[in-house]
Order: sequence, then C-alpha cells, then structure tokens
Amino acid sequence: MDRLVLLGLIVAGAVALALWSFTYFAARRPRGFGRAAAHVVLAYCVVHTSKPAVALSVTHIPHPFDLIVSLAVITLPAFAYLLLSWLWLLACVRDIMSGPGSGRPVRVREPKRVPS
Repeated sequence: MDRLVLLGLIVAGAVALALWSFTYFAARRPRGFGRAAAHVVLAYCVVHTSKPAVALSVTHIPHPFDLIVSLAVITLPAFAYLLLSWLWLLACVRDIMSGPGSGRPVRVREPKRVPS
C-alpha cells in the first residue's frame, strides 16, 4: 500500500471518529473557552508524544503486528483527539459569538411621523 494512501485513510478515519465523537457525546464537550483551549494544548502534547511511542512500539512488538498496533492504538486516537479538541474550540467560539450581546449593536430608528 502506498504511503499517501495509508496517510489519507488514517486522516479520514480520524476525521470520521472525531465527527462521530463530537455529535454523539455533545453533552460532554467543554463549555468554557479556557477548557476547550486547554484540550487543544493537551491534544498537541499527545500528538507530539505519540511519535516516540510509535517508535517504541515498532521496535518492541513482533513484525506482523507492529504497524497495526502503532497505527490503530497510538496514531489514530491521537489525531482524532486533536481534531475533536479543535471542533470543541470552534463550538465554544460559535457559542460565544451567538450569545447575547454578540455582534454589532443595532440601532432601531423610529419611523418618521407624518403630521396629519
């Protein structure tokens, strides 16, 4: 299998998993902007530390299973969590922008009265 095809399948699987988790567990998403931003930072840390974990799993797991374990157990959940955390952050921004007092103030003009 070509590397680009495999990378595309991993990304597509992570996107599908993140979108499913976002819609299925909607009640469990962080409500505040700070918590959602903290999840984004934590997700970047998880993705950053997944590279040494993949290298360790490839060296210590027998050959037929090393790639499967490193992709299915380490890489896919890390990317899915990264995408899910960004979805949570964007949902918090949407909630902030659509709440009361958001947008520009609107002036209501009184209609001109015609003297009768």
